[in-house]
Amino acid sequence: MKTKTIKHGAYTSLIRLYIDYKHSQGYKMKSEEITLEKFNLLTAGQKGVAKDISRELFERWSAPLPNESSKNRYYRISVLRKFSSWLQISGYDSYMPRLPKAKSTFAPYICDFFRAMQENQ
Repeated sequence: MKTKTIKHGAYTSLIRLYIDYKHSQGYKMKSEEITLEKFNLLTAGQKGVAKDISRELFERWSAPLPNESSKNRYYRISVLRKFSSWLQISGYDSYMPRLPKAKSTFAPYICDFFRAMQENQ
């Protein structure tokens, strides 16, 4: 599979290698490519080619965005964490954070039913 064209940034070449590697493993990587492109654009102001991900850069990337769900934030961090893991395997000294706890907003229908019954009494 051909890698999507990644815009200019400090991690352009490494992201291309990572995506090509994942494609060779059989992964589609469409949404991950978009997420990594956004990360790469965050680093567009850096000079030169980056070889690792610092803690400060990871924290900038993982900061909550306005109106962003916890699930989406978790996904963004997860994608970059996998990329960072691949960097470590490839011999780079890249920061590897823990994933944040994903908050579930799931409320089963039966709970709503009982809650309504209690309110009507």
